[in-house]
Amino acid sequence: MRNGYRRGLGLTVRTKYAIAASESRLRPILMTSLSFVLGLVPMMLSSEAGAVSRQSLGTAVNGGMILSTLLSLFIVPVLYILISTAHEHLNKQMSQRLGKRSSIEEPLP
Repeated sequence: MRNGYRRGLGLTVRTKYAIAASESRLRPILMTSLSFVLGLVPMMLSSEAGAVSRQSLGTAVNGGMILSTLLSLFIVPVLYILISTAHEHLNKQMSQRLGKRSSIEEPLP
């Protein structure tokens, strides 16, 4: 996504930061995960003595790596947005209850 396209959507600052962080981390996460998953293929396809335990171990680790990759790509940015929004709302409520002005500043890019 380009910045001009994002401006037209009316996204909040934290959402823009989450998208930018996701875009910058996509390639390293995918390359690392893909190399690990492809490195497990010989273990999953082994046919020598004791291969059953290696196949089951390789399949379990491979599935876990694929699942953790998907979670890190999609769930972590969403959790960042949800937690930072909740934190901001709690700070505003506490400031109103204490009668103080909120001191929350937008994070630097």
